[in-house]
Amino acid sequence: MGELIKFELRKILGNRAGMAACLVALALLAGMAFMNLATTTTRDHATGAVVEGLAGQQACRNNEESHAGVLDDARIAKDAAVLDRANELAEGTPGYYDLSSDAIIVQYGLEFWQQTRAVASDDYYNEIVGTLDSASPRATSLREGSLARIDTTLSDGFEHYFP
Repeated sequence: MGELIKFELRKILGNRAGMAACLVALALLAGMAFMNLATTTTRDHATGAVVEGLAGQQACRNNEESHAGVLDDARIAKDAAVLDRANELAEGTPGYYDLSSDAIIVQYGLEFWQQTRAVASDDYYNEIVGTLDSASPRATSLREGSLARIDTTLSDGFEHYFP
């Protein structure tokens, strides 16, 4: 296999058109990777400001790192309570679902946005609570919720395949 790779590399490097095509492909890939970094736009959960580029990447990384650690039952219960509280606040606020994040920050303040929209739009909380809600009634541990979610997915997914 190594000989075949060496042969193909020699063939490409010996041909000017092949080398030019490889350099163009490399430049395109590098450009797309840079544009992916440069065009990232997100809202920083700490400040509520919209950040772009490398600062946006760092804000995403900071948000992910804030959820890092062991998922024990106490932490899962706390995180589920945070999302439930965010949903309660959103439902109790008239016109909340019609407002953008900017309008929520201007009208109700940064702290309210951090407690509602920032939590509700975070995939972490939705996945955790979605897993717990797979069981009826809501599971109290991630293990129970995961087993119920797998069971539900398998039974719903193959419902029409097997009698």
